[in-house]
Amino acid sequence: MKNLNKPQRPLLKLSTDFVFKRIFAQDSELLADLLNGVLDFPPDEMITELTVLNPEITKDHGNSKTSYLDIRAINKKGVQFLVEMQAFPQRSFIKRAVFYWAQAFARQIESGQGYGFLERCYSVNFLDFDIFPTHANYLSHFLLLNTEDPTIQLTDLVDFSFVELKKFPIQKKPSELKNNLETWIYLFAHCEELTEDDMRTIIDKNPMTQKVYDKLTHMSADRKTREEYDAHIRWQLSQNLELLEAEKRGLEKGIEKGIEKGREVGLVEGIERGREEVALLMLKEGSELQLIAKYTKLPLERVEQLKASLVRSGSQ
Repeated sequence: MKNLNKPQRPLLKLSTDFVFKRIFAQDSELLADLLNGVLDFPPDEMITELTVLNPEITKDHGNSKTSYLDIRAINKKGVQFLVEMQAFPQRSFIKRAVFYWAQAFARQIESGQGYGFLERCYSVNFLDFDIFPTHANYLSHFLLLNTEDPTIQLTDLVDFSFVELKKFPIQKKPSELKNNLETWIYLFAHCEELTEDDMRTIIDKNPMTQKVYDKLTHMSADRKTREEYDAHIRWQLSQNLELLEAEKRGLEKGIEKGIEKGREVGLVEGIERGREEVALLMLKEGSELQLIAKYTKLPLERVEQLKASLVRSGSQ
């Protein structure tokens, strides 16, 4: 193992789409190792070669329905892999994942081509929030199966995977990690707080993680990258708050007066909790208190209280 370069500044959060794509879209070997861990292929089907179809980082923060920082890759057999990291909760994320999958699947053939040209398409989603509240496992796979006899599969062209990072056991130590997937998830969840000994243990278990650590250390020390990262986080926070507000307005118009009052109270409380979660994330990223108050629309006094709670818990 090479010597570890000690970070000069706090590491950027690896579980944000901006950082995730900067690292994994630029290194197909890392992406292949990550996907092999999630999809658990048998040895003769392991991904050995990948081509990333969209390695660029676009700076267009427009309102397009195409994913801004997803990764689309293809192997030498023509099998597609759609990979996304999502840090912020989204009510319609599953519908969005299906929509992106359908777009990519349909793009495989042009007008006049036969359906025999269609190849399998995997959707692999890393989520820093819970999307299946009643399901305890952090990894979920979905296929098209017969409801009466699950041994009958309609087709193997469709495959969805969801990795819920917050469901990974927080008490697990680096020395207890069992496989490559666990080393990746642990790194996504704890990269900003790892000790040097922890990182060495993870690298011993999965040498690929050293490349990520080195890239992340370099990115975190680069002033321009940090500015772009902060700008993207602010834009993303603004988008999510606008979405919450739009959902609130839609609900107000769609329900009767008597029911509306009760639901509105619950939704307002939900929006308030969402704003506080956003504020906590920005605090962990080191954002200024006035900036947090501006983007979350929380009183500055409340932001100060949240910061104090982080200090007491040792999370900052």
